[in-house]
Amino acid sequence: MKVPAVVSLAILAAPGAAPPGTKPAGPTPEEKSRLAELAAKIDGAVIYTHRGSVRKVVVGRWEPVDLGPGQYARWSPDGKRIAVYYGRVIYVMNADGTGRKRLAAGADREDGCPVAFHPNNEEVVFWRRQGGFHAVRIADGKVRRLALPASYSGSPGFSADGGHMTCRWDNDLYAVEVGARTHRKYARGCSPGVSPDGKWLMNNTGGHRTLVIRGWDGEGLKRIDARGMHPDRMWDELHWSNHADFIAGQGEGAGQDAYVVQVSTGRVCRVSWEGGACYPDLYVAKRGVPATQPAAEDAR
Repeated sequence: MKVPAVVSLAILAAPGAAPPGTKPAGPTPEEKSRLAELAAKIDGAVIYTHRGSVRKVVVGRWEPVDLGPGQYARWSPDGKRIAVYYGRVIYVMNADGTGRKRLAAGADREDGCPVAFHPNNEEVVFWRRQGGFHAVRIADGKVRRLALPASYSGSPGFSADGGHMTCRWDNDLYAVEVGARTHRKYARGCSPGVSPDGKWLMNNTGGHRTLVIRGWDGEGLKRIDARGMHPDRMWDELHWSNHADFIAGQGEGAGQDAYVVQVSTGRVCRVSWEGGACYPDLYVAKRGVPATQPAAEDAR
C-alpha cells in the first residue's frame, strides 16, 4: 500500500490543545532519547482514548491533542481520517478531529476494540451482537454484513490488501482468509493482529507480559517481553500499525500509557504520559525503516 504524498507530519500534528486540567508529566531524559530515536525512524502519530475522549500524540512529542468524544478509535489506511466508536454509534472524522460525521447506530462491543477501517478506505467495520462484523460506507451510510466464516466477538484487524483478517471469538484468536471464507484458530489470549503484508500474526499471552509474533502459516516464532517497559511492565490491546515493523499497545501497570513496539528489534518506546491510554493505534506516514521479518526462535 503506497501512502499518498499529501499525508505528512503537518496533517498528523494538526492544531489542538490538551483539555483543561490535563498536564502530562512528560518524559525523563532517557525517555526523551528513546522518543527522539523513534521519531528519527518514523513520521507518525498515535491515537488512543482517555476517559471518553480521543487523544492524539505525534511520535517524538508527548503533549496529547484532544479530538473529541470516543471510546475506541482507529486510523484510516491513508492516515487522513479516524473511525470512532462512541455510545453505540460509529463516526468518522478528519485526522485533526474536524468534520465529524455520524455513520451508523446500533453498534455493540464485546471483546477488545469493536471498530476498524476497512482496507478499501471507503468503509468502517464495526461489530453487532446480531450478525457479527458489518461495514458502513462513508459516502452514503449504507451498511452491509461482512461475508465471514463466523460472527466472532471483536478485535478486527486486516492486512493492507484485505485478504487476511484476524479477530477474537471470546479468548480464541482466529486467522481468516477473507476471499476463501475460511478460518483457523491460531492462539488463545487477546490482541489478535495481522501484519500489513499479511505474512505475520500476533497475540498477547503470558499474563499480558509476552507479545508473540508468528508466521501466517505457523512457521517461525518471536517473543517480545513487556517486563522491560517502564513503568508498566505489562501490556494489553496491542494493534499492528500500517507499517509491518511497528505495533502500538497500552500499558497495564503504574503508567497505563501508550507504547510503540518495534518488531525487528524488540525495543519498546513509551509515547504518552497522561495515563489511562486505551486501545492505541499508530499511523506511520514516512516509512524510514524496512519491513524486516521477525527473527525466528525455537518454540518452547
